[in-house]
Amino acid sequence: MPTPKWTILVAEDTEDIRHLVKLMLELKGCQVLEAAHGKQAIELAPEHQPDLILMDLRMPVLDGFEATRRLRQIPETRKIPLVGLSAHCDDGWHEAAIAAGCDDCIMKPIEERVLAEILSRFLQF
Repeated sequence: MPTPKWTILVAEDTEDIRHLVKLMLELKGCQVLEAAHGKQAIELAPEHQPDLILMDLRMPVLDGFEATRRLRQIPETRKIPLVGLSAHCDDGWHEAAIAAGCDDCIMKPIEERVLAEILSRFLQF
C-alpha cells in the first residue's frame, strides 16, 4: 500500500464520530491521528505536524476553542489549516471558531461531500 500523502489530526471526544471521520478520511487515502480532547491535540500536533486538523469545539479536558488558540501560538502548528467541528456552527459558533483561530467551521454530523470540499480547499486534494 502506498504511503498516504496527507496526515490529518481528528480531535473529537465522541469515539463513534471520531471513528466515522477516520474511516471517511482513510478511504480517501489519508493517514489519521486521533485525539480525544484538546489537550491531546496540542500534544500530538507539534510532534506530527499534520497537514490539516479537524477540531471538535466542545470537548472535555480542553475545548476546541482553547486548543485552537494554543495551537496558533506554537510555531510548528501556527499555519496548519484548522477546521472546527460543531453541531452549532450556525448559531454564532462559526464566528467564535474563526475568532479563536479556525480557518473554517463545519457542521456535525459531517457529510462526505462537505469533507471532500474541505480536503480540496485546504489540501488541494
